[in-house]
Amino acid sequence: MKKIALIISLVTPILGFSQYSEFKVNPIGILWNSPDLSFETGLSDKFALEGVLSARYGSAVTGSSVSVGGTTISEPKQKGIGLILVGKFLNPFDLAGFNQNTYYGLFTRYNRLLIYDNQNEYFPDYRRVVGSVGFVYGYKYLFTNNWVLDFGFGFGRAFLESNEFINNVGSPAVSFKTGIDFYSRFLIGKRF
Repeated sequence: MKKIALIISLVTPILGFSQYSEFKVNPIGILWNSPDLSFETGLSDKFALEGVLSARYGSAVTGSSVSVGGTTISEPKQKGIGLILVGKFLNPFDLAGFNQNTYYGLFTRYNRLLIYDNQNEYFPDYRRVVGSVGFVYGYKYLFTNNWVLDFGFGFGRAFLESNEFINNVGSPAVSFKTGIDFYSRFLIGKRF
């Protein structure tokens, strides 16, 4: 309860000064069991702050399942959660035309993912934890009825990172770090 009260006390002043608020979802992510929910608030005509909460659940859709006689023997599952905070500079160079809807910005991201299969002892579980900071570029189109289409991509440096393939004993069989983090976004929502 204290955490909820703290979050409300931090968000309320920001909303009081905001020029607009947008609630957006990732329709493609919903199809692949990894929905994103986004809330963006415009702090000025040039700067916006956005928070994105993502989840992963259900089938991992890895294509590694084996079917024998119409029965699926193995299909790995996934579970995970992520949080992204994005600071956007909207049309920072006062360009006209197509470019007036572009934005540049910075993001920070924390993501946890586990892909596992309890029925297959030969399939190693995969666990990824990443905390990163980077740059984002995107395009946002606001329709006349206040519907929003927002898409873009980001890349950054992974400061906190762990990629592990876990064997059937429960210990890491392979562990590696890439040092980089990428993400893409396709969101549809409504401006209030």
